[in-house]
Amino acid sequence: MDIILKILDDHEGMDPEFPPRAYFNEFNPYSLNILVLYWYHPADYWGYMKFSQWVNLEIAKKFHKEGIKFAFPTATTYLSQDQSQPLYLNLGGKLSVDQK
Repeated sequence: MDIILKILDDHEGMDPEFPPRAYFNEFNPYSLNILVLYWYHPADYWGYMKFSQWVNLEIAKKFHKEGIKFAFPTATTYLSQDQSQPLYLNLGGKLSVDQK
């Protein structure tokens, strides 16, 4: 949270009445979530989008520098078969049979 809050400290478009906030707010089966809230004044959608991109890139750079890695969704699939049945595989449109 400290890294994110430093990035947002006295940021472009900041209104002192609405300081940025960052909270570790959720444990999920596949993620640990951080909620980041900041306001951009005056309201300017394209200015906000440009600033938002800068914030995200800064977070990525600073996390990388600190050795903090982002987990991206992954899956492992385990296959099993009945040994009495032949194994059929579809490899890019070609049908092959395991002769074992």
